[in-house]
Amino acid sequence: MMNDQGRVRSYTIEKSIESSSTNIPTLKVTNPPGPFNINTIANGSRSRASVDSRRYSQYTTWSIGNQNNSGRVSITRRKSAVNPGTTSIWCKLRIDVMIFFLIFASAVQNITVTRIENDKICFNQFHSRSEFCFPMTLDGQDTVNLTLQTVKRIYNIKPIELSLSIIPATLTTALFSIWIDAYPKYLKYMVSIPTLGFICQVVILLVNTSFFELNSVASILSYIPFGLLGGTISPMTAVYIFISRTTQFKDRLLRFAILHTFVITGSISGTMVGGWILRSRPWTTAQPENYIGLLAFVLIIGLIWLTFFLPISPFVTPIETSGTDNISEYSYKTTVSNYYISQNIFKLSNLRVMWYTFTRPRLENGRLRLWLLIAGLLIILCCTSGRARIHFDFSARVYQWDPMLITFINLLIILVPTLFTLVTAPILTKTLDYEDTTVGIIGSISLLLMNIVRGFFLQPQGFIASYLCGCLSGLVTISIRSIISKIIEEYEIGQIFSILSTLEHIFPILFSIFSEIILNYTFSINPGFIFWFFSTLLVFPVLLMIWLRATKSNWNYSETQQFILS
Repeated sequence: MMNDQGRVRSYTIEKSIESSSTNIPTLKVTNPPGPFNINTIANGSRSRASVDSRRYSQYTTWSIGNQNNSGRVSITRRKSAVNPGTTSIWCKLRIDVMIFFLIFASAVQNITVTRIENDKICFNQFHSRSEFCFPMTLDGQDTVNLTLQTVKRIYNIKPIELSLSIIPATLTTALFSIWIDAYPKYLKYMVSIPTLGFICQVVILLVNTSFFELNSVASILSYIPFGLLGGTISPMTAVYIFISRTTQFKDRLLRFAILHTFVITGSISGTMVGGWILRSRPWTTAQPENYIGLLAFVLIIGLIWLTFFLPISPFVTPIETSGTDNISEYSYKTTVSNYYISQNIFKLSNLRVMWYTFTRPRLENGRLRLWLLIAGLLIILCCTSGRARIHFDFSARVYQWDPMLITFINLLIILVPTLFTLVTAPILTKTLDYEDTTVGIIGSISLLLMNIVRGFFLQPQGFIASYLCGCLSGLVTISIRSIISKIIEEYEIGQIFSILSTLEHIFPILFSIFSEIILNYTFSINPGFIFWFFSTLLVFPVLLMIWLRATKSNWNYSETQQFILS
């Protein structure tokens, strides 16, 4: 049912509610009982019960039938819009600049950690100052053995680092995200708190470099505060929430393309600058390389980020509705004690709410559509991560390229598709007026063709042709994220994107290791087999985007539509 005056989508779902006072919000009835009456919160109450009520009241209206524990909950979606008069370009892109600094500093820091661990093993355990443990006084065979031992020990440390950073960050982000869905104006804390963890990590690494005789395992401790305070998962979830809450439907794909450009640019520039600083003259004679200078540089970036780019909050304005809609409007400006609000963060019961949000039935096969979109995005990211993992080894063994050439080409194959995505996204969406699904079809086919060509043509010419075919491959990831942000409800944005960010960090890492194993086992049979494997997996996203395009009339909701299904 259409209603041009009110941009409201409401629907009723059946949910099992426990009849305990801790789970059911305490509401004050302000209208006589009736089948369509809506209860509101007593705004003057500052009790714990009213605080818990406010958390759910922004999106939940309870009918009088709840007195009988019927479990019927009417959830109303209030769409938010950007206030054009107050949101400048800088306000919209400020969080992108913050993410650029985060990715940039993380790339620099990753170089530092790997190098510190490598040199500490060489210096403390093998008593050799080295360039990747290549001491000049040893013969060739001893050098190879020493290098293999060093790499093996570092590989044993890396899984521990990933566990300490990803597992606690997943839990922290999950608790934060559902809290942010209830209190969206506190989004700035989801970005600033991980920054403190990043600064703590840098300080611990500075101690490790100052006392270089400490065991290399001591550097693992730096990942504990970093993971507990959110890692990189929490800020990426925050930026997804920010974009979804402050960008109109028609502009979201372009907005995600801009974010993608900032992320890739930050990663590339951080790696290059980190390598340059590391090779510069050490600040102290006790350091084999300029670790302190590099970490001090990263620390300064973190402090600048924390000082000048925060606070930040989404510019969200509730859209007014007509008086005949029987909908309670709750303002974000409701005065609630910050103490009680903060108590709602660390509730493990929130994880149950998140699980229900992810698995609950949705209209028009919405749950299946959401799951398929997430699966398609993970397949794309896994294949991209696996291709990056084997790129150096594959290029050296198949094309016989030297390391410097491989490094330069690797820079191009990351940067060029990103620039193509940034240029073509506005052309396709603004000039040609293509929808997200159409853009996704173009990107998924481009990615599929790139892997097919590279797997069948094992010459340098085939490599160049593959990336000409795949120059538009970056379009598919931004289109999927844009579609996900449109098909989920406003009060689910934080929960869904926190799950998505967590999966994006875990699965590609595991799959990249699996891809390297496949390459080693199948290289003697056919070096291109690994890309045939990628191509087989990438057929799924192509079919998914075509299916979404064919069925878009069932789910492609407009911001101006109103659906009442109760």
